[in-house]
Amino acid sequence: MRKSYPSWIRNAYVLAILAMLNLTAFAQDRRVTGKVTDASNNGIPGVTVLVKGTQVGANTDGSGNYTINVPGNQNIIVFSRPLKSPF
Repeated sequence: MRKSYPSWIRNAYVLAILAMLNLTAFAQDRRVTGKVTDASNNGIPGVTVLVKGTQVGANTDGSGNYTINVPGNQNIIVFSRPLKSPF
């Protein structure tokens, strides 16, 4: 015999599933592109671009351009460049 649930429980279940589907739609990755430049507007190659708190990253190309896929729940990008060795 099939168990019957009250309609409010069925409705709550359906609403919970719809809410979960809606949340996954907002957690989409964003593609961010840009160019890292110096004070003279020249591109800087070799700069590391990271999403803060993750291991998602990219390096700038020879012209200073980068493309990175930022997870939907992240919004801070960190730029760093290795120090030149004095030797």
